[in-house]
Amino acid sequence: MLLNHVKSNLSSISLPAILALAYDDLPYHLKPCFLYLSQFPEGYMISIGKLIQLWVAEGILSNDKGESIEDIAESYIIELAKRCMVQVGEGEVNMKFKTCYLHDVYRDLCLSKASQEEFALIPENPFSLPYMMVSRRVRRVAMHEYIPIQSLRNLKLTSLLFFNKLYPEEPSISISLQETAEIYLREDKRWISRLWILFKLMWRFRRILNYLFNNFKLLRILDLEGAEIYMEGEFLRDIGKLIRLRYLSLKGTTCFSKISRSIGNLKRLQTLDLRMNEEFPVQIPNVICKMEMLMYLYLPMVCDSKTKLRLNTLRNLRTLENFNSKNCYVEDLGCMTNLMELGITRFFCRDDCEVNSGSNPPVIIASEHLRSLSVSRPENIDFNLLAYLILTCVHVSELSLTCSIGEFLPACQFPYQITFMSLSETELRTDPMPTLGKLPNLKILELQKAAFIGEEFHCSTEGFPELYSLKLSSISTVKHWIVDKSSMPKLRHLDIIDCKSLEMLPVGLMFITTLEELKIELMPKAFKDRLCEGDQFNKIKHVVIFQNCY
Repeated sequence: MLLNHVKSNLSSISLPAILALAYDDLPYHLKPCFLYLSQFPEGYMISIGKLIQLWVAEGILSNDKGESIEDIAESYIIELAKRCMVQVGEGEVNMKFKTCYLHDVYRDLCLSKASQEEFALIPENPFSLPYMMVSRRVRRVAMHEYIPIQSLRNLKLTSLLFFNKLYPEEPSISISLQETAEIYLREDKRWISRLWILFKLMWRFRRILNYLFNNFKLLRILDLEGAEIYMEGEFLRDIGKLIRLRYLSLKGTTCFSKISRSIGNLKRLQTLDLRMNEEFPVQIPNVICKMEMLMYLYLPMVCDSKTKLRLNTLRNLRTLENFNSKNCYVEDLGCMTNLMELGITRFFCRDDCEVNSGSNPPVIIASEHLRSLSVSRPENIDFNLLAYLILTCVHVSELSLTCSIGEFLPACQFPYQITFMSLSETELRTDPMPTLGKLPNLKILELQKAAFIGEEFHCSTEGFPELYSLKLSSISTVKHWIVDKSSMPKLRHLDIIDCKSLEMLPVGLMFITTLEELKIELMPKAFKDRLCEGDQFNKIKHVVIFQNCY
């Protein structure tokens, strides 16, 4: 119907009118999804994971057909992308989109429709606010510029997103707040003037937050990620008054002490993001267990030593990031039966699992829905326990390891359906390629900083039957790379970045007819010259991209 209408009136229809027709033709359930994108700044790369969580908090997504929320949201985004109303990121993990953004043309339409339908307000300056507040029924505000928060009046806000600082750019506070905050911790008296600026800011932040917590009690969404907040003492003392909150993000904020226990009053929370400034350990009260509706939990990268959290009541949890056995209980993972993504930042040892050295460890993760597992820890870890964890996570399709393990697991111990793997700082002493090549469904492989400390890679015949993308980055010891004929028959993207010792590309690459892009970045000029002078270069020069070779 839309196509016929456009064809019959093409000569008389302007571009905005055509775009408006595209919006009018959207199914009912996609219109609020599209309008929601109006709240993000121009050119902003929107995390699809975050977007899903915001949609969930708004009640935009429904799963009447029994599908997962993530699958439903992805289908909505794909439908919008097919209509060219959103652009999706490229080269994403596991072939799934991780980011999206609005094209300039459609952003103008989105802003116009959001304003027309009073869906969201993006104040341009504080002088425009009074008229907007009185005359509109807008429930969502997105702050792209500094606006005094006290300018928000007479609004029964349900959503408040910050993409800018909570304070103006004044000369008196133009110095680096991060540097000033570090001075505060050192109690350096020579810098008392800078500390006074920080105290002044913290006092201002406290007033702003108190105004928020006491005047917008209908808030369902509060995103402070872009606000650059610095606070000492009991952080978020009155946040417990926002009992309707579904989404709370403190990502990137800085707290010098502890978060208030009143956060435990937020029993309707579905998303809690506590990934605060990791330079300053924060104490988290043991009240998260009261938030039984939590679906997405992001703990701080570094917690105060006094933090010990019970999480055994979070049976609806789907994503858990920065879990560690120092601040949490390993046995609580067995209660999270709906967990889909788990990120471990300090690995648990046998003592954490309450298992004697001579006995078999218990089932660590009970969820049959777990699809993504990442383990990141600077110290050496218990290799046998890591192997057991991976072996028992039979449904995992994405695996990331950033930890020194020295030896590699045999192929039979990896989940059969694994499609994505990233290894970094694993310091493998033996070539992992023969093992990885046996994983029948592996599509994306990333070997990064010190993943392997040997001198030769060998990709065997008929290895990597489904591999689509391969990235080698900062593997500084590898000199030789052999690719046998019939290895990696479906490879389309290859990145070689900062592999300083690599002498030449393998001849076997010339037989991979599916290769679409070969990116060579931060490699020595001598490597580039040898490659360009080689007899086989003409076969691949149409796919080669050189970047920052020296």
